[in-house]
Amino acid sequence: MSFENLRITRTGTALRAGGPGRGPALSLESQARDIIQTVLAETDPKTASVRRRLRSLLVAHSDDHVAVLREHLILTRGPGTCTVARPEGRYRDRCRTQGQVALLKYSSMTKNQGVVMTLQPETALHPGDTVRAASGRYRLMYQADGNLVLYGPDGPLWDSGTDGSVAGVCIMQADGNLVLYGPDEDCVWDSKTENNPGSRLIVQDDGNLVIYRPDGTPVWATGTSVPDGSAVQADAMHPGALLKPRHGLKSANGLYGLMYQADGNLVLYGPDGPLWDSGTDGSAAGVCIMQADGNLVLYGPDDEYVWDSETENNPGSRLIIQDDGNLVIYRPDGTPVWVTGTP
Repeated sequence: MSFENLRITRTGTALRAGGPGRGPALSLESQARDIIQTVLAETDPKTASVRRRLRSLLVAHSDDHVAVLREHLILTRGPGTCTVARPEGRYRDRCRTQGQVALLKYSSMTKNQGVVMTLQPETALHPGDTVRAASGRYRLMYQADGNLVLYGPDGPLWDSGTDGSVAGVCIMQADGNLVLYGPDEDCVWDSKTENNPGSRLIVQDDGNLVIYRPDGTPVWATGTSVPDGSAVQADAMHPGALLKPRHGLKSANGLYGLMYQADGNLVLYGPDGPLWDSGTDGSAAGVCIMQADGNLVLYGPDDEYVWDSETENNPGSRLIIQDDGNLVIYRPDGTPVWVTGTP
């Protein structure tokens, strides 16, 4: 089966080639391993650097072939790599080897699995495609008229100003640049955020469209946050919400409070005093972010990582301070993934 005709369908934790009923399920890890083996078996001297990098990453990630390819695709967009070139979704083969073709097509196979509000590196929107915020209230559409438009409940909030151009493809490139290409691969518009490898585009629940680096720091935004409390509510933080020092949340009954303190500590208070804290007092306060990937993270003033809830890979999750004194991160389906277990 050629990659051009490969369809990937979620079937539990496995992926099935060709759709349901067309052969045994093949896990993403197995596919990643097969692709790496294909690349390493090649002898083309022009791609020796790719093989060296993969061997190095295999040492770092041991038997996790998915992690190896993920990191490789974030780090690499060099000479000889493929690009998505046509709005019908085909690949123009600019690669010198079968292994290089497989690497990029792997990145397309795995794009946006279960993540409706994020455009990951090396993924594309074709005319009519949409990326939505977790709440569904905001959506980014690449229109047939060539315009990239962010819509809110009451209409357009932002656009790329490219209506009237001939639509081709919108790509979140591996170098961190969001680019609109015409059908002849001419650049129509870009976010001018190259040199930020691994960055991703997120449609937030506050109405803002943001490109984030892998460490969670923003490099570009539309500045369309809607000040209606949709991201930070009195008792909750939704995806993309921020707490600055001396700001916090309060439970609906007013008995419990979460405060991001000036000393860098995130503290949950009850009627009789502290119930839980992040143990980060003494660090320099920066910002507390409920990231779109489901991770609650504290960053210092220089964007350095300080602490996190270790709940990434739960896109769309929200943090809630409950009336029973518990601080909980819930997935969109209502299942908890992290809890303080208080009082």
